[in-house]
Amino acid sequence: MGVESSGLLETGPNAHSFEAGVVVQELLVKVGSEVKKGDPLALISTEDLNELIKTAKNELSEANAALLQASGSKDVLVAQNDKNKQDGLDGVKQEYASQSEKLTSEKKRLEASVAQQETALTQIRQQVEESSSKADELQEKARSLKEKINQNILEIGPLNEEVLQAESDAQGQDISAFPAEGQEAAPTAGDPNALRLEITKLQNENTALQQEADAYLADPVFTELEQLKRQQQACEAALKSDREALALKREELERAEKQYQQALENQNDDNAFADYKTGEELKTLDENIAKANRNVQAAQEKVARLEALAREPVLCAQLDGVVTSLNYKAGDTVVDGKPLCVVGELDEISMTVPVSAADIGSVSVGQKVDIYVDAYAEQKFTGTVTERLLVANDNGDYPVTISVETGGQMLLPGMKAYATIILKEKADVLTLSNKAITLENGRQHVLVRDENGELVRKQILTGFSDGRVSEILDGLAEGEVVVVQE
Repeated sequence: MGVESSGLLETGPNAHSFEAGVVVQELLVKVGSEVKKGDPLALISTEDLNELIKTAKNELSEANAALLQASGSKDVLVAQNDKNKQDGLDGVKQEYASQSEKLTSEKKRLEASVAQQETALTQIRQQVEESSSKADELQEKARSLKEKINQNILEIGPLNEEVLQAESDAQGQDISAFPAEGQEAAPTAGDPNALRLEITKLQNENTALQQEADAYLADPVFTELEQLKRQQQACEAALKSDREALALKREELERAEKQYQQALENQNDDNAFADYKTGEELKTLDENIAKANRNVQAAQEKVARLEALAREPVLCAQLDGVVTSLNYKAGDTVVDGKPLCVVGELDEISMTVPVSAADIGSVSVGQKVDIYVDAYAEQKFTGTVTERLLVANDNGDYPVTISVETGGQMLLPGMKAYATIILKEKADVLTLSNKAITLENGRQHVLVRDENGELVRKQILTGFSDGRVSEILDGLAEGEVVVVQE
């Protein structure tokens, strides 16, 4: 089962042309001429060649000037022209050596600074740890004293209440209850004076305890600890800054090394100076120099081609094939984009066939194709789908390109061919040419020669067909001789 279509055979186009601007003097072939590799195709007039060569050399000079200008944007990497490339390489090496020495020196300085900061930070942290330990001890002592002060305060509160209560009780007693003049009153449990004395003792003790606690907290170790902590913060910040700077410096060294290697690889491009630049600027400079070099190379090749034409003003075939088109006549000037002639390569045959919208979904690149060519009616050729376009042409069909295997036959462009794109295949089946099958009243028949040599009409049943041959499902056996009536 397959998709059937037809089209014309085509050859792989190989454009042949002179340099733009030359004048065609004589065409040596015609459309359809068979040519061999090296055969002359056309001659050109040499009258205008000298002027074209002069113009091409001027273009080459302009391209070289553009290259020198692109390469001269940096004084440290003075661009070298094509005659002084070795000096350019020496300049690249000197620039790298200078930059590397500077970056290495800065890296060593930062490494020394980092080591110094790390040593200092270790010492400061040890001092902070020691001072913190002393400060913690003093704070613990002060805290213990403050706990004692708070306990005393808790004792003073109830004593004050007792004093107030004792004074209140004393006001309610009879005056006779007080001792006579010259007599000492016996202390009682509610004696206000005794209570006040106890309160005073606690207050005095608190004052002494507070002074002792303040002395602990006023110890110079606390001031020293704060200073050490500030020094630690400053040292940590400096160390972080130095480490970041060192990392950046190492990155700069790595970039410089990469830039140097690229400069060595591109020494013929005279763009080594751009390899020491960073970021987008480096890429832009490299692109400018590469473009200038391409322009120089193109101009050099153009001069070489024109000078070669001056020595041998003839266009020769680059391969065996058939001339499929001629775009100029004698006296015409060759222009860019329009080759003088196209030689079709007979070993690269293809065809483009239209496929309907209903069938294009079943076609894919890589599918096998059976092909029949009018010039070889009984021979089946094979092919492969190489491209399908999913935009319809003006007729609503979709172009499908097929590469054709020649099978040793000479297939020429313009030959009519019929293609069956295989969607489904059957193996090990009995087949018969469709020319041998006749259809009558909806039934299929063939003529078979029997053992006596006589023709016998037999009814058959067919199955799958590719348009040329059909599968025989019933009515015939392998080895029977079927006669085709012309």
